[in-house]
Amino acid sequence: MGGDKNGRRKKGRKKERGQNKARDLRQAHETIKLCGSLIDPENTNAGPCTYGAENCKFSHDMESYLALKPADIPGNCPVWEALGYCPAGLKCRWLGSHFDPETKTLKYKEGYQRDLHHGELNWTTGQQKNVLQKRKLPLPLSDQVTPWLDESNNDVKGFQEDAAKEEEKERILSGTALEIAKLRYLTYAEPPFKLAEKKKLNFKNAKIVSPLTTVGNLPFRRLMKTMGADVTYSEMALTLPLIQGSKSEWALTKAHKSELPGFGIQIASGKAWQAAKAAEILQNYAPNASELNLNCGCPIDLLYRRGEGSALLDNAGKMMRILKSMNYCSGDVPVTVKLRMGTRDSKPVAEHVVKRLLKEGDVGSITLHGRSRQQRYTRENNWEYISKVGSIVKDFNESQLDDKDQTDRQPVFFIGNGDAFTHLDWQRVQNDENVDSVMVARGALIKPWIFEEFEAGQYLDKSSSERLAILEQYAKFALEHWGSDDFGVNSARRYMCEFISFTHRYIPVGILERLPPKLNERPPQWKGRDEMETLLGSTDYKDWIKITEMFLGKASEGFTFTPKHKSNSFDNQRN
Repeated sequence: MGGDKNGRRKKGRKKERGQNKARDLRQAHETIKLCGSLIDPENTNAGPCTYGAENCKFSHDMESYLALKPADIPGNCPVWEALGYCPAGLKCRWLGSHFDPETKTLKYKEGYQRDLHHGELNWTTGQQKNVLQKRKLPLPLSDQVTPWLDESNNDVKGFQEDAAKEEEKERILSGTALEIAKLRYLTYAEPPFKLAEKKKLNFKNAKIVSPLTTVGNLPFRRLMKTMGADVTYSEMALTLPLIQGSKSEWALTKAHKSELPGFGIQIASGKAWQAAKAAEILQNYAPNASELNLNCGCPIDLLYRRGEGSALLDNAGKMMRILKSMNYCSGDVPVTVKLRMGTRDSKPVAEHVVKRLLKEGDVGSITLHGRSRQQRYTRENNWEYISKVGSIVKDFNESQLDDKDQTDRQPVFFIGNGDAFTHLDWQRVQNDENVDSVMVARGALIKPWIFEEFEAGQYLDKSSSERLAILEQYAKFALEHWGSDDFGVNSARRYMCEFISFTHRYIPVGILERLPPKLNERPPQWKGRDEMETLLGSTDYKDWIKITEMFLGKASEGFTFTPKHKSNSFDNQRN
């Protein structure tokens, strides 16, 4: 964007921000768009076309559509093989495997049962999103608690004088007596479910996959469940788009039935009223969540500037209000929190924040990433500090056992996060009485069989064919999720490339010069024990596309994939 001769900025298109602004995510469009009533005639949900062939804006000419349709991908349709039918119908890229060209009818497996969402849960209908967009969904709990989160509310101000007198010490810590007044009301206002009455959590020695943006999608989480994961999380969802009924944001809350029990939804919020409303909506629209996790560790600038993610580490009072409001509105779904050490290297604050969380937050678990926001993902994770903070939680839990008035209270679980990449990291947590478990992020992306290594207690030297089979399974799950039509195949290919942008960083144990491997180490280009192993380790994204073509057919001319970073360093995921 340029300026005029006086140096003033010209009005025009707003400057794009963010690390992904140069990425081309456009999809190719079909030449002929077929009417939904013809795509899959057996699908009773579609029904006959209400407009008729003459008035419908979509084509009813099946012959012309099939004539212009790209050539089929060789082999059998993976979705049809898994479900017994193909939801993509005539649009399927493997159409020939389940279509009779003589009768012009689709084939179905004998005894198949049609599942509208093919095993996926927490679906929101267009009508439900429309209700949110029009602000017509009744939210009695958040409506009740929101006025007390408004600083202009006179009733809240009425508490200010008493709060300043009775809790002077806490007033200094939190910054203002008004914050204490709000917390006091939220404490006195009896929530529908007490913490002890909410769904039970158990993270002791659980194998946990961290929330991961973009790559932590449903097919990846489903893959991790097949490889030993106990707990998975949605990608981080923003509260305001959820409240506004954003289609893309609500897609993040979906889960596969294999993820239950143990599926958490992570949200980011910088405002208590947004968190309250989002928690109440999620209770109604995403009933299969086992927990609601507040992200207080995301380091990206976009969220930090809005007071979300790691910005809450510098405003513990606001964090407490958000968590209290979520607890009040989340029904029987427990609230958990994910933190970093602090925002600056020189000033870790997690110890102080955790003490307040234990006293005021009513959280079911606390996860701590052993880095500051300033570090992002550079330098090694500080497990010593994690254990130090964990001792605070351990002492708190023990004090609760000794308190006769707290006998029904569940323990607060403490989870470490960061640089978990080998079975040695798992064993370290097992031997640390201050930490209940470890949450794995990049380690699971680079080495999806990491939980198998945890269980075996040793390195597993996976062959290239075994690693390729893992990618094939991901491709099948991706097609079930996004569909086997052009759009679905392109989506599956794009996200598979995102996945391979991590898996290519794995160096086989059998060719390493020394152990253990470190996550942030970047060795020079290496050659594998066979051609496939070398290909799987390629840093060239064009090779990643070639790998996807083994399972998704040749990439169409309209498909593009741009790596997030030209250096192929993918460490800046928000998690």
